[in-house]
Amino acid sequence: MLADLKRRFPERNGIRHFLVTEVTYMSDYEVCVAAIDLETSQIVRPLQWNRKHWPSQMVAKGLVPGRVVRQRIRSQQNARGYPHHTEDKQLEGALEITEFALGEDDLFRTLVPVVDQSISDIFESNVVDGKYVLDGTKCRSLGSLLVKAAFVLFEENRYHRPRLRIRDSSQAYDFPITDLRVRNALDHAGSKAVAGAIDNAGRRGEKLLLRIGLAHGWDGEDKGWNPKRCYIQVNGLIFQAKPGF
Repeated sequence: MLADLKRRFPERNGIRHFLVTEVTYMSDYEVCVAAIDLETSQIVRPLQWNRKHWPSQMVAKGLVPGRVVRQRIRSQQNARGYPHHTEDKQLEGALEITEFALGEDDLFRTLVPVVDQSISDIFESNVVDGKYVLDGTKCRSLGSLLVKAAFVLFEENRYHRPRLRIRDSSQAYDFPITDLRVRNALDHAGSKAVAGAIDNAGRRGEKLLLRIGLAHGWDGEDKGWNPKRCYIQVNGLIFQAKPGF
């Protein structure tokens, strides 16, 4: 389906089209976006010209997973350092939101062919303690996994922050969820609705497509970690069918 989208949205006059794969909560005012560049079929992190992320108000205008957006890529890129530099793409202007969007099931089918085999595969064997990658590591910062929903456990920690327990082909993990849609569902429907949607998918024998990424480097509560640590997180949770929350 990516090939079909590339034919439908070719590059014209330097304007690239991107299929949004995940929208990540950063603050009440800002979201992070990852997308597939339909010209190159590579995963990228579109940024504003000044390397800032995107105003959260754009979500109400249609900046959601499955949406096709467009803009020119700047000829000069100001790197902010690895690992995020691997996918960062500064754009010339604001993301233009098209009318075209894939539904949940079509987005799932479109992204399945480009999933990774494991967490270690995504981050090229640079994961420390199953939790983070050291800031400055020259590796990817975005990827995806296809997992059986029956083996995914949703829970909130003691600080009421959402997390997923998952297992890839070789190891079990426990990651925070920064998916904006999940966070909005928690605010409006509660944790039982999210956990129930995952449980129902598991009972139907379905799989979940997890969009995986790295947080910005953190130097710890006492500012003593050098290099900083980029913690692994679940940026997006895509169901085979609309989850219902």
